[in-house]
Amino acid sequence: MIKNKIMAAVLSAAVLSASSAFAIEIEPKFYVGGEVIGTKFKANDKEEDNLLNNRVKGSPSKRNPVGPTFFVGSRLHENMGLELGYGFLGKQTITDTEDNTSDITKHRNLTADVLGYLPVNESADLIGSVGLGRLSSSTKDADGDKFRTTKVTPRLGLGAQYQFDQNVGVRAMARFQRGNQYIKSTTSLGVGAFYQF
Repeated sequence: MIKNKIMAAVLSAAVLSASSAFAIEIEPKFYVGGEVIGTKFKANDKEEDNLLNNRVKGSPSKRNPVGPTFFVGSRLHENMGLELGYGFLGKQTITDTEDNTSDITKHRNLTADVLGYLPVNESADLIGSVGLGRLSSSTKDADGDKFRTTKVTPRLGLGAQYQFDQNVGVRAMARFQRGNQYIKSTTSLGVGAFYQF
């Protein structure tokens, strides 16, 4: 219930920001950047979820939840922007303790978002985002066989950014995204920097 209310609030804020942007002259500013993202995955059942997040004592599962994300975007107006991104969401290794072989799963995400900006002052903005992510989970087993599951799902974000000058800035974003056949959902926190042209 609380998660649905948060999603509705983010969606409303982004739509209102976008609406005000379309009512005013668009002045696009392009930027590129990157973030370091820590991601928590939620599996489809409790047993898988405990294994996935390494909460089982003596678990053969090891997970690196941190990875880089790169993005390019355009701030079309003071209150609205568009952004494309590609992220590496870490990997999970499950080892068979009997024969010491491992299955490795990597998660990647191609994203497209509409960003709504709420200026706090000349240098800082609050950010709300709505968009889609193409979440791909690829597994390579001990025999070298590969399996992949991919699904396009909705995503939401909340965050803030600060610009040191007209070109260089930093930002932090928290995001929630629905998953694929292997992952039920993801929750992430990213911190990064961008350069605006």
